[in-house]
Amino acid sequence: CKYSNYVARQEAEMARWRRSQDLRIPADLRFTHEEFPSFSSEELEKLSAHRPQTFHAASQISGITPQTLLGLYTYVQRRHRRRGGGGAAPGHADDSGGGLGPEG
Repeated sequence: CKYSNYVARQEAEMARWRRSQDLRIPADLRFTHEEFPSFSSEELEKLSAHRPQTFHAASQISGITPQTLLGLYTYVQRRHRRRGGGGAAPGHADDSGGGLGPEG
C-alpha cells in the first residue's frame, strides 16, 4: 500500500499517546511564550488557568490542539531528562513515586 509507512507511523504515535495520557505534567511548569513559543496565547491562558495534572486532563481542555499536546509532551520529556531522569518517563498520576517513573 502506498501509505503503509504513514499509517504505521501514525498508529505508533497513537499507541505512545495512549500510554502517556496518565503521565503527570509537572506542577511547577510555567505556560509562557518563552517556554512554549509555538503555543497560541489562548492555549497558554487555558493551560495556566486549568493547570492540568495529566496529559489526559490537558486533552480535555477545549481549544487545546493535538499539536499543542505533542509539544507539551515533548517539552516535559526533555525537561525530565535534563533534570536527571534519564530516559525514563515521568511518573503516572496514580503513582506515589513522586514522578520517578513507573518503577517507583
